[in-house]
Amino acid sequence: MTHPLFLDFPNDNYPVILTTDASKTDIGGTLQQNINGEIKNLYYHSQITSSTQRPYDPIELE
Repeated sequence: MTHPLFLDFPNDNYPVILTTDASKTDIGGTLQQNINGEIKNLYYHSQITSSTQRPYDPIELE
């Protein structure tokens, strides 16, 4: 990341954008909104996969 992570409050008048990514070693995701052409970050998540999650394909982890 090249910029500080600032979170905004959700606006009920706009849809949310959920983006996920996973691999055998970690899982991540963001929750965002596009408000008048500006992407607002609402939530970030990342974690290392557990030993019980590692056998799954990344598409199943997402």
